[in-house]
Amino acid sequence: MDKQNTNEKRGKGINVGMMVLSLFISVGLWVYVVAVNDPETTVSLNIPVNIVGEDGEFRARNLMVTKYDAQVRINFRGSTSDIAVLNEENVSAEVNVSNITGVGEDQNISYTVNLPRPQADSVVVLRGDNVYVSVSTDSRGEKAVEFRLNGEIPIKEGYKRGVASFEPSVLTITGPQKVLNSIQYAEVTAPSALEPRSNAFDANLSYTLIDWNGERIINDLLEFDTETTNVVVPVSQLKEIPLTVEFIEGGGLTERDVEARFSFGSITVAGGEEPLLTFNSYIVDTVNLAELFETREYDHTIVLPNGMELVSGISEVHVTVILKNVPSRPINITNISAPNYTPPEGYELHFLTKQLNVRFRGQNEALGKLNIGNVAAVIDLENVTLTPMSPTDFPARIVPPPDTNVGVLSSHTVTVMLAPIGYSEEDGEGS
Repeated sequence: MDKQNTNEKRGKGINVGMMVLSLFISVGLWVYVVAVNDPETTVSLNIPVNIVGEDGEFRARNLMVTKYDAQVRINFRGSTSDIAVLNEENVSAEVNVSNITGVGEDQNISYTVNLPRPQADSVVVLRGDNVYVSVSTDSRGEKAVEFRLNGEIPIKEGYKRGVASFEPSVLTITGPQKVLNSIQYAEVTAPSALEPRSNAFDANLSYTLIDWNGERIINDLLEFDTETTNVVVPVSQLKEIPLTVEFIEGGGLTERDVEARFSFGSITVAGGEEPLLTFNSYIVDTVNLAELFETREYDHTIVLPNGMELVSGISEVHVTVILKNVPSRPINITNISAPNYTPPEGYELHFLTKQLNVRFRGQNEALGKLNIGNVAAVIDLENVTLTPMSPTDFPARIVPPPDTNVGVLSSHTVTVMLAPIGYSEEDGEGS
């Protein structure tokens, strides 16, 4: 019985030992197979760099990333099968800029490496000397620049090209302050191969940024409030307009008796075709010849109708209205009256001026019709209250015969006095 138990124990010990031995053999065989068929290896890859953390506090500091290393070269160690999975599409280097507090060039910022699963648990990242990524930052700014037209819009002969206008009139740009400082204006290029035109050019055109050296600026970090601007170039017709003075005949004078001279005889104006069609002369002045007694000189400022432009430049013309030698003749007028005056009761109107020596001007034929019996002097006393025994002067209106074109060369006054009926001017007493 004892011998039988001893044999059984011995058999069990042998079985356990065999099991352990089998396990070691299996593990060794697995290690051997892996070592032979999936050995450890190392690979070097150019990994794309991704920037994170640009929102939030970084943006609140009015900062923006202007430049950074697009790739970083990293070594990876792991099994052949794991390393084979890695490529530039599933591995990346991530740079968090949220802790950057100021502007700087080529700042060394650490990064983290993102690997796919499950390789992230088994592959070793060997950074070597590439432990940082270079990142440049600048303050975010805003700038408004003007548009300028490069090139000309062709026009027909006899027309004038106006100054280009833009809508919007300025371009607002947002981006790195250093880049904004280099921008001078936005250039709009006129289209090529346009036919000469007689009407306005109106089109939406794109633009190019120009720096202070006249070079073009291209920067992907810039943002714009518009992609195009509406460009309008007005086109107007040119026309030479003569200067003239308009005369109103009277006072014994006709247009043959006067002459208008100017420091320049015409002006060049630009305007619409339809308004210019009826604009054939510029009237500098209108002169009533009845009020012209001598040659007159003066300066006139040219004022054009709305929508027209003075192209010839000089806006002030010197005008001389020359009164030619016109025949004249003196007449002694004794027919002096005040037809619209009625003296108060007990009084009468005395004309202390008995005669006026008046010189008339006009053509000889008209002057020959004048005589002492057909010319008169009239004073207007309507609504006038006279003080008795107080001589008073009043302007006289000289009245020639009807339909006689003559004028009076000077002004005249008549002295009258309100006196009691029966007053004698000779002795100063009533009769």
